[in-house]
Amino acid sequence: MTTDVNVKLSINTGDGISQAIDRQLDSELGVDVKLGLKEWNCVFDIVKADKATSEKQYSGSDNDITKNNNYIVQQGVYEITKNAWNQILEIAKKKMGITGGGNVSETVGEAVDTPPAEEKPDTKDVVVKMLQEAGIELSEADIDDVAAKYDAISKYYTDNNLEKDVRGLTVNDRILNYAKGVAAHKLESQFAEQYQNNAESSDLKFVNKDVEQAIADGDMDAFKKAFHQSAREYVELYDSAEGDGAIDVNELIKMEEKELGRALTTEEKELVNTLALNRIAILDINENNKIDESEIAAYLWAMSKINDGNDKSTGADITYSEWVTAQESMGILGLENPTQEEIDKYAKFAEALNNGYEGLK
Repeated sequence: MTTDVNVKLSINTGDGISQAIDRQLDSELGVDVKLGLKEWNCVFDIVKADKATSEKQYSGSDNDITKNNNYIVQQGVYEITKNAWNQILEIAKKKMGITGGGNVSETVGEAVDTPPAEEKPDTKDVVVKMLQEAGIELSEADIDDVAAKYDAISKYYTDNNLEKDVRGLTVNDRILNYAKGVAAHKLESQFAEQYQNNAESSDLKFVNKDVEQAIADGDMDAFKKAFHQSAREYVELYDSAEGDGAIDVNELIKMEEKELGRALTTEEKELVNTLALNRIAILDINENNKIDESEIAAYLWAMSKINDGNDKSTGADITYSEWVTAQESMGILGLENPTQEEIDKYAKFAEALNNGYEGLK
């Protein structure tokens, strides 16, 4: 009986399983192998199902290799059965157009059965499943929007051979952040509509459940993390596929065009550009001409606290009146002759903003 000798992948410091697989494929096939998202999904399915050793070779809360922090490999050696490795080789060869040749290992055991790419669900199906599992409810139009974002980010990761970006975020991490950002933005749009209709008050409010729980537990670390997570969701709503984790003037303008469903006229673009520059000037505490995660966290915190004591709101929610106060405060740069009341309102908001920036570090 033939003994199946396992393939041993070298895991270097900071490696994920995909980096080790990619390095081994490059070595055996003699080319710079570049797998797409569909190919990697097939590879991950093979690795998850493989039983090369009697002991668990990874750590994490479950065995889903596609979820961040769930499938963590340690520095050293990760073993894969020869049969599983040959399946991975076949996927790589098919992707790279390699027929025969190379230092390809002989198949041992069962015949190679490469999962056909066409059996993979399309982007929208993937997104719908992700949203259902995360408990995020969006309209059909918004789901289409999230699917388009998924395609854009996936292409960027694939083209650059990335499993995670410089912030440690996977495609799925960013898509869930984007979807949550879309949901929160819908409520903000309702605030804006009511404000345009001169509503003096509203029962609408945004509630951050994680902040609410952190307050109940008296957990300051969880409190800070919850605001930073909301900030990541807010930033992702505007951020490009490359994802630098900050919002710039051009991204603010693109959002305006996206909401209008058309390109801005020259006059509109000049106005929006001015408003965007004013917004950045107020929120850009570190003065790098962008609004980053820490600055957005401070902005969200300032809004949640700006009217505390007036209407019994808490740091866990943003009420309509708080949103209005924040927007009117930030509008001061567009006023030629602000009143003392308007100046005082802005000063109060600016103080809350800076307190939030320092307090949430």
